[in-house]
Parts: sequence; C-alpha cells; structure tokens
Amino acid sequence: MEQQNEKKKITYTKQYIYYSLFVMGLINLVDIFTSNAGPLIVSYVVDEFLISRGVPANVAYAQYGALGSIGLIFGFISLSIKYIADKFGRKKALIVNVLGMSIGAILVIFATDILSYMLGTWIGNLFLAADIQLLLISEEAPKEKRQIFNMIVMIVGLIGAILVLVFRELFLPNWRILFYLPLIAGIIVTVLIIFTLKESSVYLTMKANKAAQLKDQATKEKSENIFKIIFKLKNFKMILLVFFVGFLGQMAGMTFRSYWQPFLSQTYDLSQVNIIYLIRYVLSIFWGLLIGFISDKFGRKRALITQLTTLPLCLILSIYFVSLGTAYIILVGITYAIFIYSLWTTGTTTTTMIFELTPTEARASVQIITTAIGIVLFLIVTVLFAVFLLWIDFATLFLIAVIPGSIIAIIITLIKLPETKATDLTEVKR
Repeated sequence: MEQQNEKKKITYTKQYIYYSLFVMGLINLVDIFTSNAGPLIVSYVVDEFLISRGVPANVAYAQYGALGSIGLIFGFISLSIKYIADKFGRKKALIVNVLGMSIGAILVIFATDILSYMLGTWIGNLFLAADIQLLLISEEAPKEKRQIFNMIVMIVGLIGAILVLVFRELFLPNWRILFYLPLIAGIIVTVLIIFTLKESSVYLTMKANKAAQLKDQATKEKSENIFKIIFKLKNFKMILLVFFVGFLGQMAGMTFRSYWQPFLSQTYDLSQVNIIYLIRYVLSIFWGLLIGFISDKFGRKRALITQLTTLPLCLILSIYFVSLGTAYIILVGITYAIFIYSLWTTGTTTTTMIFELTPTEARASVQIITTAIGIVLFLIVTVLFAVFLLWIDFATLFLIAVIPGSIIAIIITLIKLPETKATDLTEVKR
C-alpha cells in the first residue's frame, strides 16, 4: 500500500485490485447462486408445502407471491449493513453480509412448511440485498473501467447461476440440496475476507482526510448525524431520481423471480427449462460485458437507454416464442437472456451512478434511504401483482409489470439524468 501524503490519497497495487476483483466475484457467485436457487424451484416448493396439502394451484401461487412480498419488510434490517459499511468500514459489512447468506441457507435446508421456508428465504434475501461487494469493487476499480469491473463481478456470479442448473438437474425433486453450496461456500469466502482482504482504499482515504481536518480545526463533522449529511447533499434530489429510474427498470424483477419458472413449466419439461436457463446465463456474460463497455465508453445514460429499450422488446419476443412451443426453445433462451439481464443490470448502472453522485462518507448510507423507499415500492407492486394473478395469466402479468415502467424510465433518463462516467470517487463533494 502506498500513501501519497500531499494528497492524503491511499492507493493499492494493481495486483491487489485484481485480487479484490476475484474475491468480490466469489462473493457474488454465492450471492447469485442463492438468489437464483429459490426462483428455479418455485413449483416444487409450492407443490410440497401448499398444493399437496389441498390448496388450489392458482391460490397457492398467489399465496407464495404474497408471502414473498412480506419478506421485503426484512429489507429494512438490511439497511443496518449499509450503515455498518459507512460507520465501521466496507470489510466489516462484507463479513456480516456473507455470513447472513449462510444463515438463510441453513434455515431453508431445515424448513418443514411454507412459513419456515419463507423465513429462511427472507433472511437470506435480507443479506443478499446489501450488495456490499459492488460498493467495494466500485471504490477499488480504475475510474475509467468502473462499470466493466462491476460487470465482471456480476458475470462471475453467473457461474453460480449455472451451478444452480447443474444441481437442479442432478438433485430435483430433492431441492434442499441446492442450498448446501451457499452454506459451505459462504463460510469459505468469509475466511478469505477476514484474512486476505483490506479495507477499501477510498474509504480509508476519506477517513484519513477527515482525521486531518478534525486535527487542524474544530469542526462539527465528528458529531454530525450521517442522515443530516445525506439530506443536505447537493445531489440528493438527483440521487433519488436516478434511483427511481432504476426502480422502474427493475420493478418486475420480483414477479419474474416468483413466476417465470412456473410459466415455462406449463410448456416445457425440466430439461428443456434448464436449457433455456443455461442459454440465459451464458448469453448474459456477453450482454453484461457489452453493457459495461457501453457504460464506460459512451456513458451511463446510453447504457441505461439500451437496457430500458431491450427490456420490453425482448420480453414480448420471449413470450411470443414460448407460445410457439418447444421448436423455438433456443429463441426463448436468447430473448429471455437479453431481457432478464437488462432488467438486473439496470439496477447496477443506476447504483453506479448513485455512487458517482455521492461523497464517500455517505456512499453506503445513502442507500439506506433509497433501499427503504425501494422496499416500500417493491412491497406494493409485489402484492399488487400477486393479486392480479388471481384473474390474469402469467404472460399478461409480465407485460403489465414491464412495459409502462420501461417507457417512463426512458423518458426520465433522456430528459433529466446527468452523465457521471469516469468520476473520481475520492473527489465527490457534498
């Protein structure tokens, strides 16, 4: 580690930065495996805990969706992890983050009914939502390659998604086995974080500068509440607007996590569904790299427009190809891959923009505000979509969930959002 005293800027070697990229990728692998395991076994869980016990299928899926929405309330607890990241450091928050995923996996493995299963899922998702690994790699990445580094972390995570397919093919209907990997891998990754990972250089730079300022002059920063800092940020309104665009782009995410696998299972058997998901995961690697390149080369706004345009277009095509039957399974996989990774990386792009609009001392904590708002909004739309499912089919629900939000988000991006690419995160002012 080098320290440039005149600038009070802490930096790490290129070798360490690439090592941290590797570790963040492993963390995201555990994250993505855990977050994809649940959606790929929905029909088996619903059948075991509800349908086999006499609940009609449409009511069972509506109950599953409604219970899933309750889990969003647990997201409020996850806000404390983001607070830890700003108050005590990114590394400590990361340890809490990964251990929490493992605890959720244990509870799911030993679930005996739908409520105990959901409790494990809620707790696991509580820690999955924190995404401290993306914050840390955003702070370590070269500013001109920040989004590419973020996408690499996400792409490594796709290996976890592919492993879900392998486990699913090998072990279903014994779906509990899928959760042994995040349990074991979570423990291993925690050890790596504790003994090999350093604190974020950007965070340490901020702490060093603040310490020097407090030493040189009496300031009120030492006792100033972090939320007062956040609400006084000159970019706060813009941060909220960027977040809202991300929400609109990802609004349908919970719906697809709950219902896409049952939707495909109406037309395809287990192996055919696995083929669709395998295409989705492999193609997502290339799509993610392309989005990262567009974002770093041409700007965050152009990347957002690309993602928000492919969202409705590829969803419509994917549903159409499903309706044509098994002969079009490859095209279903291709269009679904572009659609769903556009959906998830929309949040990555807007989160990067928020990081680039926020000073270091509030970079994690500002997500407490946006996440709290997001939990409420996602709770509302998830319950609403679950109720819709009592009267409409899966395909119609997907179209309602995606198209209006994408159109509104495109308009806001074009008219209101600033360009933030290549921002020096150590220089962002209040």
